[in-house]
Amino acid sequence: MDPEQVDPDELGRRRVSPAVTESPEAAERAEHVEPEEAAHVFIMPGPREEVAEEVAAEGVEGRPADVRAGPRMLWSELAIMGALVAAAAVAFGVWLGWLAGLAAMAFGLLALVFNPVVGATLNRAHDRDVVAHRRTRRT
Repeated sequence: MDPEQVDPDELGRRRVSPAVTESPEAAERAEHVEPEEAAHVFIMPGPREEVAEEVAAEGVEGRPADVRAGPRMLWSELAIMGALVAAAAVAFGVWLGWLAGLAAMAFGLLALVFNPVVGATLNRAHDRDVVAHRRTRRT
């Protein structure tokens, strides 16, 4: 199957990452999203314009910049940021001593907790989760 022949709306209903959609074989093996699994989608189900309008209506931030990013993708980005903070703290601990590592971990976690971008990302993930649940119940 040619990658250009894969329907983007069909891919939106599947639980796959954008990197996986480049392989037609992987896209064929991807499972369809059930309503109870809507929070686990990397790619939002449905046409881009409809999804953008629904997310804009649900959230307070308006139209999303990346329409196709599902709630799991946003939560994954936050988890990666947390893992980077932990890795940096371990590196400081090994390099400068355990007290420096502990201080780096505390500072990094405080920076994440009080970062307004993290709070906004949590809100966006929740908005997309609500829209994904609504869209999967329709299909």
